[in-house]
Amino acid sequence: MLPSWIAPSLAAAILGLGLNAPALALPQADERAKPGAEPASGAFATIDELDASYTRQLTELHRRRIADLTKLAAKLHGLDADRAYGEILRAAINNDMFVEAELAAKQFLATEPTDQRDRALAFLTMLVAKAERGEHDQSLNDLLTFLKANPKRPEADQRIETDTALAVGEAYLQRLVRAGRYDIARKVCELAIEHSPNPAVQEHFRTRLARLAMVGKPAPPIRATDIEGKPFDLASLKGQVVLVEFWATWCPPCISELPALMDLKSKYGHQGFVILGVNADSEREGGEPLARTLPVVRRFLLDHRISWPNVLCGDGAEDLTKAYGVKAIPASFLIGRDGTIQHLELTGEALDQAVAKAVAAPKPGQ
Repeated sequence: MLPSWIAPSLAAAILGLGLNAPALALPQADERAKPGAEPASGAFATIDELDASYTRQLTELHRRRIADLTKLAAKLHGLDADRAYGEILRAAINNDMFVEAELAAKQFLATEPTDQRDRALAFLTMLVAKAERGEHDQSLNDLLTFLKANPKRPEADQRIETDTALAVGEAYLQRLVRAGRYDIARKVCELAIEHSPNPAVQEHFRTRLARLAMVGKPAPPIRATDIEGKPFDLASLKGQVVLVEFWATWCPPCISELPALMDLKSKYGHQGFVILGVNADSEREGGEPLARTLPVVRRFLLDHRISWPNVLCGDGAEDLTKAYGVKAIPASFLIGRDGTIQHLELTGEALDQAVAKAVAAPKPGQ
């Protein structure tokens, strides 16, 4: 089984961590006329433009809700205050808004809460916020101090749902990975394995640790069959910068990344940057024979005008998910001109910057 991995902000919501989003308030007529305002209802040119507009508006609503709840919580007492702070912590996890919830987390901890679960979540919210600001070393020091002062309490720790623990842990790791602080990311994985009493959490971070260990090492060979049935060898791309992207047609986050990947290809393709797609359609739970998935993959590539090479995951030597330690998708690996893995799991501006730096490096032997 190869599940679809998505950012913790979405994963938490889809996995049922429970924030009911408020109704989306549309801009009023006078607001629509302001520079930078969202387009008026019915004025969208494309579905992507409409979706982007509503995503921005919903994001702003979540920010305002957290800010208002923070002000309200400071005025409340007892169970009412606890409820407000609980709402804020869930909103931070569900919407990946840890910086926005940091003040509330500080206020909540200042009340000296007795509930170990909520106390831990408030601390972790502050930890992720600190990492987002680039205070990576301090965030690790804070984590070590917290663990030392709070020895393992299985009966308390296990009250934190597995999905919640994984969502917050991934949010922290993502910020470390985006900053290239793989040293701290590996240490965080080791601490999670050592201190968590939850077997599922331990296994998750073992998998993450194994993947992080690949950074700086030669990329595993890729000898597979492409979508036209022809043999493909990663070695044929020697001297180029290669982004290996594991994806599937049934993976919404994979599809949402396509525009950014196309932009990268257009921007850096002439400098020796290549994208190699590794399709994992056949790896879905229950399995599908390649003969059945291949037509679906071909049609998908045509419909989305994807021009970079794509190979198929198979069995034995062509089991590329196993070779790269991929347990969930999307998953990406940026390979430098020297054939070593330089970065993994980067997206957005962090990926753009990493590619720019990689293509600027001289080819081996020059």
